[in-house]
Amino acid sequence: MASVITQQWVGNSIISAEDSEAYQYGLELVLSTLLNIAAMFALSIAIRHTWLFVPYLTSFIPLRLHAGGYHAQHHSSCILFNSVTYFVWLIAAIVLPEQIAMCLCVIECSLSLMFIFLFAPVPARNKPISEMERRRNRQISIGISSILLVLCGLSYYGDALTSIGLRMLFFGQAASTMSLLFERVLCTAAEKCK
Repeated sequence: MASVITQQWVGNSIISAEDSEAYQYGLELVLSTLLNIAAMFALSIAIRHTWLFVPYLTSFIPLRLHAGGYHAQHHSSCILFNSVTYFVWLIAAIVLPEQIAMCLCVIECSLSLMFIFLFAPVPARNKPISEMERRRNRQISIGISSILLVLCGLSYYGDALTSIGLRMLFFGQAASTMSLLFERVLCTAAEKCK
């Protein structure tokens, strides 16, 4: 689809043929992201919790962007990986007894901050970053995780963690941290981590 759109743009003189590859890549990323979100929305609708993907993505996206994490080799496997991960956390938020889910949030937030402090940002094998970007991403990811831990503690003691939506915020953090750890294991095994 990205290729077709790009070729139409070239044909209509909107972009030059020399720039078409960069535009196609950008469109692939946009379309893949939209499909990821659409898949999460569809899963949410299927189990009658339509908007739970919103708090999940609210923590997942900024952490994933700054702390790093697993990159699938193909858009389809990325969408499948993200959908399965989202579905597991969605079911956990809905099915787990309230007290267990609340305790899981506190444990998850604490462990996430620890792992992000130890490993973030995990270098992407296909997207190197400068030392300045690495330091900036590290500070941002630690800051986000610290804020989420404080919010989780306040929510726990204020009984706000009874809200499934709030739990999904913290489960989005868990998914991002798991992605970071998965990529860390993969790049350590390939001896490509710095």
